[in-house]
Amino acid sequence: MTYTGSTVSSWADQSGNNNTATSLTGFEPSYVSAAINSLPAIRFVAAGTTMKIVDSTSLQPNTMSIFAVFKRQAGSVADAKIIVRPYDTAETWGAPIMAWGLAARNAGTDNLVFHINTAATLSSSDTTATFNDNTLYVAATVFDSANKTFFMNGAAAAVNNGAAAGNIDNSQTGQSIWLGSSPGGEYFDGDLAELIIYGAALSTDERKRIEAYLNARYAIYQ
Repeated sequence: MTYTGSTVSSWADQSGNNNTATSLTGFEPSYVSAAINSLPAIRFVAAGTTMKIVDSTSLQPNTMSIFAVFKRQAGSVADAKIIVRPYDTAETWGAPIMAWGLAARNAGTDNLVFHINTAATLSSSDTTATFNDNTLYVAATVFDSANKTFFMNGAAAAVNNGAAAGNIDNSQTGQSIWLGSSPGGEYFDGDLAELIIYGAALSTDERKRIEAYLNARYAIYQ
């Protein structure tokens, strides 16, 4: 992570795919040195902090798995985006809006939302399991071309509208991947310590190993 004082300019990718996130000038998030279990995190605020990742083939998967270590604050908007890949190259945020994304909803029910677009048809699934503001979570989501599944702190979470047949529609390329917000201004307010994305639907054993690593690192749950 590159920062000056507490202002974050970039967040380096550790996968080897060079998917480094760069802060949008004037909308930089903050570096917090001991935010979670004495480890650093990036703090986004609802006033409008945004990072972007240049599009690459590694971010255009047919199936995928996302892991996020986060702590949301009360200021997040209704469908606050942790990460999102807009559907069209121009990032107009018009239908069908996005190729894929993960959001921490703050509207009526506080829960996770996993957005997947197959064949220009957006399917948004959410968990029936809720979460609390100012509380640390590790969230895992998996899409295997047929179903979306959620896991909160290692436990399976029931899903509303989990079916989404087909591969992710990545027919348009060149748009930025947004971190902490969206072109529609859906700002995430809270801390993000770690974000792991696989361009594949991980097996149960693979998912559990990653969750165990994140839990051991951040002391999230017992």
